Amino acid sequence: MFLRLFKSELFRASKFKSTYILIIVLFVISMFLNLVTLKFDFLGVYGMDSEQYIRLAEGGNSMEGVNDAAQVGTIMGESMVTSNTEEVKILGEGLFYSADIPTLFQIHVSDLDPIMLLAIFVGIFAGDIISTGVNKNLVISNNKRNLLFAARATVIAIYAVIIHIFTWLFTLFGAAIWAEKVDLGWSQHAVGYWFVSLLLTIVFAILIYAITVLTKSKAAGITIGVVLSTGALSLIISIADWAIKKKLDVKSDFSVANYLLTENLGSLRVDYTNTALIRALVVAAFYTVVGIVVVAVINKKRDLA
Repeated sequence: MFLRLFKSELFRASKFKSTYILIIVLFVISMFLNLVTLKFDFLGVYGMDSEQYIRLAEGGNSMEGVNDAAQVGTIMGESMVTSNTEEVKILGEGLFYSADIPTLFQIHVSDLDPIMLLAIFVGIFAGDIISTGVNKNLVISNNKRNLLFAARATVIAIYAVIIHIFTWLFTLFGAAIWAEKVDLGWSQHAVGYWFVSLLLTIVFAILIYAITVLTKSKAAGITIGVVLSTGALSLIISIADWAIKKKLDVKSDFSVANYLLTENLGSLRVDYTNTALIRALVVAAFYTVVGIVVVAVINKKRDLA
């Protein structure tokens, strides 16, 4: 039964134009990011190298990350005021001109554009069920709703894998054109990062599917997915944490934002620590359970529609 439902859902996904258009959009976004990181050195003129930039990005969309970015902005502003009129060369060798592929791939993943496009696909794929009433025609699944969910979740996971692979391939392609050299940089941590970031990506997609089903709205699923992928929620939560700690004079580096999928995906590094790895895996497990429970409850209580 599962195989039949899976083939049906896979066929349905293959008929969406968005399935292919989103890959093209990913290519355009990836190549633009490749160009900026490999050929433009906006921060190098202020004495910042690629390692410093990556460490700055570790804060993600948290309040700490915003504070660090603000400090860098201040330094850059002062440098612009105090610098002489000597011509500065920005175009040429970018900040990550000599970086290896895992590092460049991390930049693409942490930028969160791939999961934004994935959220759009999931919203369309899951929302189409609601807008067209596809479920009404699947009489054979009336008593197999959880199997139907598993089939759809598998298709979504496959598309997440495709997005992840293409992100890596487009990173490699950009490096072949504009980087100093193509350094695959294979290592245990690089492989580990690839799979952990893929896991977080898949869990994010399943969560967006659960949200779309819960709200019974294609627009809601896509909107919430896009908002989450911009890191806006992480920033709001982090600011709230910061305000509470400041008001209560609490000395702690704990932040709810650190336990969100997007924040972990955005801040996880190739040379991750064991603490960061464990946190990412725990977060992935938690949201996997949340997504499955939400859909299971809906399947049990809601009529097919």
